[in-house]
Amino acid sequence: MGNDGGSLPTRNELVNEPPKTRPLDIDLKRSLKQSEITQCSITGDPLSPPIASCGLGRLYNKATILQMLLDRSSVPEAPSHIQSLKDVVDVHVDQDNDKKVLWVCPITRHEMSSAYQFAYIVPCGHAFEYSAVKEFGEKNCFQCNTPYEQENIIPINPNPEQIQSLSKRLLTLTKSGKSHSLRKSSKKHKNPDKKRKHLKESEEVPSLTFVDSESSPKKKIKSDIEGNPKSESSTKERIKV
Repeated sequence: MGNDGGSLPTRNELVNEPPKTRPLDIDLKRSLKQSEITQCSITGDPLSPPIASCGLGRLYNKATILQMLLDRSSVPEAPSHIQSLKDVVDVHVDQDNDKKVLWVCPITRHEMSSAYQFAYIVPCGHAFEYSAVKEFGEKNCFQCNTPYEQENIIPINPNPEQIQSLSKRLLTLTKSGKSHSLRKSSKKHKNPDKKRKHLKESEEVPSLTFVDSESSPKKKIKSDIEGNPKSESSTKERIKV
């Protein structure tokens, strides 16, 4: 065979191999990870102090949390494990001259990114690089000297394994009558239908999806709170604290 103008088949043509799946682009992965530390987990709006976090390590604009507690129907994707301000902790962050949120660990001087996971301490809310606070933690906050327990180091935007651990922590706190912020939970209502909702071991961790910030009614919160001082004082009285 040969010299007849034909061609010899290659191995790839003779052997049927499964098609190779193209891995997700690395830049896309980094972009998705970065959005989790720069956007509110409910609305998708840019994070702007004051910033709050729940017991599952998700970040929110506190204004969105206030709006959700006033009217849950205005926040369709409202996480069910947040029933009062006791279920969130204010996370302390710095800002640059352009009012952009800065996440810099005071121990390692690393900036929070897809490469460096951060965590905050309950109850004070100061944030550090997760690996540093786990390894060098001395039971007292590096910033304010507030004592804390290892189980109260909350990883920000945790991985699935960390979420399971955080869910168990919330369940333990619930059984002891405490909330994520370590404050006592709200008193139970006499009507069983109005009892506080708690995470159960058999329940899945609620998913948090992003909402179109342009069409969402949650955009109204900023103008409602900042534009009407009387409204602010009256609405805050209605929120469970």
